[in-house]
Amino acid sequence: MLVKIEGLDVVVADDNEQMRAYHRSVLELIGTARVREACDGGQAFLAICGNAPDLLITDYDMAPEDGIELTRAVRDESRSPNPYLPVIMVTAYTDKLHIGLARDAGVNDLLHKPITPKELSRSIAGAIDDPQPFIRTRAYFGPDRRGRRAVLVRNERRVPATGATL
Repeated sequence: MLVKIEGLDVVVADDNEQMRAYHRSVLELIGTARVREACDGGQAFLAICGNAPDLLITDYDMAPEDGIELTRAVRDESRSPNPYLPVIMVTAYTDKLHIGLARDAGVNDLLHKPITPKELSRSIAGAIDDPQPFIRTRAYFGPDRRGRRAVLVRNERRVPATGATL
């Protein structure tokens, strides 16, 4: 079942027209009020600065400005109208290097392609309804990178190995 999120203003940044259409259709299905599309990070940042949205969904790999550069620009308090803007990044990259770069740029969530409407709606609900606290260090500003992992581990239910006792 899809999580209903009504009335959001969302910027979708992806250089692939079919992916933008897919995101738009899912967003319309869950009740988003306004979807603005951009072909790259530069266009998306202009849209964000023109009228700050409630959420950004961005692809990782775009040219000339990718999702990492876009997320860093959003988190830059001197340039961004809302450095706390929830950012969901979508990527085909699943290796540690790319995941680490996205995390270190300050994304709220990272979804691996192919994504389902259910995954996207849950990610949006988490970013909007249960936002992670933000932290600031000399080298980082963004959502607490420990937040989601700690919640997943705390709520994890493991089945003991055969013969093990609780």
